[in-house]
Amino acid sequence: APAYGGERFPVRIEVRNVHATRTLAAVRVNVRLGVTGPDSDDGSGSDGDSARDADKETPWLLMLDTESAPKQHLELECGELEPQAVRVLSVFVQFPTAALHGAGRDAAPTADVAVLKCTVCDDTGDETASAQASIPVVQPLYAEIEPLLPAQMPKDTRPDAPGSEHSFRRAVRVRLGNAGPWDVQIERVQLRPARLDARSVVEVRVAGAALAHEASVVRAGATQDHVFWLDIQARDLVRMPETVWPGTLEVQWQREQQKDAQGGTITTCLWLPAQRLLRRCVQVDLDAPATCTVGQPFALNYRVLNATRLAHTVEAAMHASDIFVFAGARRSTLTLLPGHSTHLRFNVVPLVANSGESVWAQLPRLDVRLAPAKRPLSGVQSPAQSVQAMTPPPTRERSSVVLDAAAAQRRVQALAGVDGSLSPGLAAACSDMLAECELDEATGAESDFADSDIEDLPVEVSAADVSDEVVRYDSTLVFCLPSA
Repeated sequence: APAYGGERFPVRIEVRNVHATRTLAAVRVNVRLGVTGPDSDDGSGSDGDSARDADKETPWLLMLDTESAPKQHLELECGELEPQAVRVLSVFVQFPTAALHGAGRDAAPTADVAVLKCTVCDDTGDETASAQASIPVVQPLYAEIEPLLPAQMPKDTRPDAPGSEHSFRRAVRVRLGNAGPWDVQIERVQLRPARLDARSVVEVRVAGAALAHEASVVRAGATQDHVFWLDIQARDLVRMPETVWPGTLEVQWQREQQKDAQGGTITTCLWLPAQRLLRRCVQVDLDAPATCTVGQPFALNYRVLNATRLAHTVEAAMHASDIFVFAGARRSTLTLLPGHSTHLRFNVVPLVANSGESVWAQLPRLDVRLAPAKRPLSGVQSPAQSVQAMTPPPTRERSSVVLDAAAAQRRVQALAGVDGSLSPGLAAACSDMLAECELDEATGAESDFADSDIEDLPVEVSAADVSDEVVRYDSTLVFCLPSA
């Protein structure tokens, strides 16, 4: 002990005949979910024929080397025992587990305890002895997630460029941990995107994975990293939310000490918290090959996108490099309307590699910054123009999007695509999690600005309404191979 939620836990029952004569004995085994304490009613009057017709949170008993249905009550025959003889019986206890767990480490432990009671009966059916054991049940796995910029990723794993003008490819690192106390064998890890409905402004898909360690052992107290690439498709760049649900981390695993036992693998689903994967600002990403060869030209395609409600003037400058020469506009000044993007393309040729060896080389740097805001033209401005330029977009109060506990739990179940129960920690946190993410999406999706209003917004606006932040998602290195 303790046992892991979802696993088949082996229990060894030892029956000893302490009498001076032979005796026939049988053992009644009952299991229930409870806490350590005095014996309670074991429900022996129930037939316990099938686990499928009872509460999902109840532990079940299974016989070894049989395919019988799990039960809460078993009667095991010991046969005839000689004086001082010992008979050993074994059963599995199938422990319950929720269909969806919270990903945080503080949500991993549970307070569940399986109470196992064994009663010995003689050939007349009278009870002659009993014993009880309490087995704590814990959930060992937890996960932490964080967004990655290209500069934070290992050199040999780079996300590709976005597939369309309204799509974004973002990398996230999921750190899968084992809270213990036993080592676990990880068989498979996959990320299932959240099932967003038609009302959502974005759609999330998994584009690929890297650094995944499958069929590996995670020691108690240790972690392993998995990198996933998400394709986020935005139906409206101006109204898209900044926080996005990554989805559910599905892990197939088993206890290391029992990987060859009858229990098989366990599937645990961890609901990952919403992440700030999108930004309402001017941003830059790059479409470039992962490798290049000395003397052979290749293309760099920068996308500069304005995901704000205001028009911005952008100044771009391409800097020379000791290793590369490029062809293209060295300096550019562009005006980007709200929700629009532009592409800056360059042809690049690597000149030399270090002593004829393959090296990681720094790409030519494209600096992108927002041009200083111009002062409004002199003259009288109409009241309508003043209100339109100076009034910030309306906000939405948090209290108007907070759901009650039951509705929040149903919402999370729908997003995760599960029909089963939620773990207690996740169920308690659903309202707060949804309030944070749904508020962001509601603020972006339900603005009072219509499309026609956005098109009519003046370029020259108050400095308080202009974000001077430029976020970069472009890679800076390429693996350069020597010429053949």
